[in-house]
Amino acid sequence: MKNLSEISARIIETLKDVSRTEYFTVYSVKGEEIKIRVGNHSANRANNGDTKTLSFVISKTEQKKSAYNATQNEWSVDLDTELTDTFQTIEDVLDWEDISDSQEEAEELYYDNL
Repeated sequence: MKNLSEISARIIETLKDVSRTEYFTVYSVKGEEIKIRVGNHSANRANNGDTKTLSFVISKTEQKKSAYNATQNEWSVDLDTELTDTFQTIEDVLDWEDISDSQEEAEELYYDNL
């Protein structure tokens, strides 16, 4: 995955055949590590830890209404339209969340900052 389009395509493909929650790492424009979580249900406290996590799910569960989950960065995705519950494309969400469109450069920046 080298850019926002490729990351978005991976999220969509994973959601289309989701049988378990999958995580992968991307980097922000500042070189910060960010987890992408793709699953069929909302995250909970045990899922995220201290790393910023962007969660994309097929449907939000009741626990999403809890105070903890209400503060998490989570979007439900309609697979027919490929739009989130905020009527954005996944690529727009990634851009809004400052995910780098050049993952190779952002990863280099991450390791330079260690």
